[in-house]
Amino acid sequence: MILYNFQEEESTEIFVEIENTLERALQTIREQHTLSNIRWAKSFNKNTEDVRKIVNDINRYNNRITNPKTWKKHNNNTMFYE
Repeated sequence: MILYNFQEEESTEIFVEIENTLERALQTIREQHTLSNIRWAKSFNKNTEDVRKIVNDINRYNNRITNPKTWKKHNNNTMFYE
């Protein structure tokens, strides 16, 4: 039972960590947008390819009419997505 509680606590922590990181990033983006810092935006934009891929993969997965019947149609971003 201790192991279960530890895993549950750990899983909650990872979501909190991800949310905090994304909130800080969004705050920074808004600050730089207010300052019209286009050079920073272009530089930052190059580093968001992986995040865009995750979002696009999940959107495509959600827009499917039928769910894939095999794992072949999944990728790392949709394999465990619920």
